[in-house]
Amino acid sequence: MDFTLVVGDVFERNLSSHVEDVEEFVNRMNKDLERITGIMGEAQRSMKDQADEERLPVEFHPGDLVLFNQSRLEKQSGSRSKFAKLKPKLLGPFTIERFIATNVVELDQPIPGLRSGTVNVCFLTPYRRRALESNADDMIEAHDPSVEVASLELLYHYNSDVMMDPRVFRYACRLLRFRPNIDMFASRRHHQLPRYCSFHADDFAFHNDCFTLNWSQFRPYFNPPWEDIGKMIHKVIVEHVKCMVVVPYWINASWFTLFSRMMVRYWITGIPLYLDESGDVRPSPKWKTCIAILDGSYIQF
Repeated sequence: MDFTLVVGDVFERNLSSHVEDVEEFVNRMNKDLERITGIMGEAQRSMKDQADEERLPVEFHPGDLVLFNQSRLEKQSGSRSKFAKLKPKLLGPFTIERFIATNVVELDQPIPGLRSGTVNVCFLTPYRRRALESNADDMIEAHDPSVEVASLELLYHYNSDVMMDPRVFRYACRLLRFRPNIDMFASRRHHQLPRYCSFHADDFAFHNDCFTLNWSQFRPYFNPPWEDIGKMIHKVIVEHVKCMVVVPYWINASWFTLFSRMMVRYWITGIPLYLDESGDVRPSPKWKTCIAILDGSYIQF
């Protein structure tokens, strides 16, 4: 009996000391958490103050034209899509319809990839005229100083009846490992392949209007007029065409997002590509040119 009582007394004393140690540990941890939370809060306030010093005040109003910064959205979400480096950083322009909150707006059209039609203003950038529009006269005059540009429309029609240097065309085919069998946008004087589609009525052409053909039956080569690039890309996607395309490297163009998503191989260059009427090489433009192999099956509607 005496032995049992002694063991019981010892057991009770050890249990009470153990409980006291746990309570002391919990109190110490709570104090440490409070101290760490205060330090982190102070660091966050300091970082915010430093970031606010570099931030420019921008005010948006209903009716303003804005661009959506999708690269910033990907950085915050931590997700990067395929060919992220080739995708344009800014999408738009969009029009602000109304303010839902002080920092949330509703745009006139949905942004691709976003489920909601509302956007936080931190992803918006004021829209300004692109360099293509503001420097249109300079870009044309760089090729032919005698040309007086009356409107931007002439810029888009500049490449409608010019021919790529055949040496560059053959080099691009070898570099990109693609052998096209029909030139879709050509003429009797300007065609890279024996089989071609002409802009105008041509007895020697395979076809006159290439948009009425089924492109999936061919391995096409496209050097389209710039105003037809969007229409061409849509048909390439719908018919799942694998083709070779020559376009200006304009990452802010409305068609460039879909274009970059279809790229299999590409070559971006600033060398002189085109010949004038006398067969001499034209000077290099102020923009670069992208020659790419596209696969329309990469995009599914």
